[in-house]
Amino acid sequence: MTISSKKVFIVSLDGATFDVLRPLADQGYLPNLKKLMDDGLAADLESVVPPVTAPAWTSFMTGKNPGKHGIFDFTRFDPSDRSTKLNNAQNIRSKTLWQILSEKGKRVIVLNMPYTYPPSRVNGVIVSGWDAPSVEANFTYPEELRAEIFATIPDYGSTLDLSLWNYFPTKSDKQFDQFIAKLVRSFQQGLELASFVLAKNEWDVCMVHFQQTDWIQHKLWSSIEEACKDSHNKSDRIQKVRECYGNFDRMMGILLRKVEGMEPTTIVLSDHGFGRHRGAIRPNFFLRKWNYFHLVNRPETRFQDLFRRSRFRFVRRLYDWSSKIKHAALDGRTSKKYKSWGEQADQQIPLQKSMIDWTRTRVAAVEGSETAHLFVNVVGRGTVGIVQPGSEYESIVSDLIAKFQDIRHPDTGEKLLVRVARGSEIYSSSQAGILLPDVVLVPQDGYGFSMSVSEAPPKVTNEGNHRHNGVLLIQRNTLNRSVQNFRPNLIDIAPTILHLLGLSVPTDMDGRVLEEIFPGLPPVSYEDVANCEVFTSSTEYTSEEADLIEERLKGLGYVE
Repeated sequence: MTISSKKVFIVSLDGATFDVLRPLADQGYLPNLKKLMDDGLAADLESVVPPVTAPAWTSFMTGKNPGKHGIFDFTRFDPSDRSTKLNNAQNIRSKTLWQILSEKGKRVIVLNMPYTYPPSRVNGVIVSGWDAPSVEANFTYPEELRAEIFATIPDYGSTLDLSLWNYFPTKSDKQFDQFIAKLVRSFQQGLELASFVLAKNEWDVCMVHFQQTDWIQHKLWSSIEEACKDSHNKSDRIQKVRECYGNFDRMMGILLRKVEGMEPTTIVLSDHGFGRHRGAIRPNFFLRKWNYFHLVNRPETRFQDLFRRSRFRFVRRLYDWSSKIKHAALDGRTSKKYKSWGEQADQQIPLQKSMIDWTRTRVAAVEGSETAHLFVNVVGRGTVGIVQPGSEYESIVSDLIAKFQDIRHPDTGEKLLVRVARGSEIYSSSQAGILLPDVVLVPQDGYGFSMSVSEAPPKVTNEGNHRHNGVLLIQRNTLNRSVQNFRPNLIDIAPTILHLLGLSVPTDMDGRVLEEIFPGLPPVSYEDVANCEVFTSSTEYTSEEADLIEERLKGLGYVE
């Protein structure tokens, strides 16, 4: 079999981490993943900044950092009207791996991959992921595949409300069991979809994505942590968590066996890792304290400020506590009202941003969850810019970097941020026309961000949040497993796949070919092509679809 006729089969387990996979594999619950780890190559896979689904998987699909493809989060800030808009696949400013492969005559199958909605025309099949607004949308290419899916899997899409994991109650045993059962059925639907599509289509590269590993780790991290660290703990919930992962592994094994006769290069990977959520940092609280950020002067804002700014700390804490109680009371109603992440979408983003008084605000954090992106209200960017470019702008950015570098946890004195830098430093390789954040805040492991102005300090929760190291597992007939200091990056996978198929690598990709682990391959060839994409027309979400997406984002904790 020649190199160019080889196939590549990819399984993506969103948020998978060796901190979970290795202990559960050693306990005997993940025999298929254990075989991959033992017989193939296993390595940490460095994510991008920020390590979040939207930019991370887009970086995987393009081989580029966010500064070149333009997706920094689920949303994007538009300074022209100071709005925050939802991203979808048409906001990706680069050709994806699927488009490049299609142009080279290769057939692709891409199933349930985030940020493939609306699906592009490819030489093969695309079924968009959970960020498609609803099952009523045209989420497949070719379009007629949608009806075939429902004819084969009548309840397809019935588990999309898992993307609202934050609203799922799990307090009672019955609620816990329902959540676990829905996760398993959701994974099974992905297996059924893959089995159906694989039986009908030829392919050179096939990718099947599973989001369920991310959802369970966000919601049940404390139980997962206990299941991993104490193999003797056989309590009911802990055991059900192990069995849930065991079901994921069993179904993944079925999928891998469907293609093993083709002897593909098999890649299992994740976009980021996971760990315990240590609480949310609130940049706008500090910006307001430093007189950079101002809210619209409304009666309700003044009333809230009486509590937020009380000189008595217990009053300030009482306000934050009561707000959480209010949101918790609404969570159950939200999970019943909406069927998916898409059904929750464009209600809170405009409301949240309308609270900012841009006529007085010089700097605001308007997007970010695992990192925070600060934008300076510069004259010329929009209609109400108040900061002059040049010395005033430079002075503000320098002051922000110095101040944020030293913010600390009020209870422990721990520094909260591991890096504070200009967006142009974080994304040193960027594409013209893409708006970079002026300042990027990167937290210590375990912390996330909230765009609220509350003074409440970060507080450890039972939930999980993202880490920079994901997983990479590779199985192939010829593989060098003994490479020293092997440090793969998520953006390395796309150029590596092209090389495995005997294709040239575009010079504008930031990733490199992992040629040190593939003995016998010819030297890497490159082609000087511009794979940037600028859409002259776009498929914007309808107001109803945007509402759906916004609610999902709230459910995931990515907007407030």
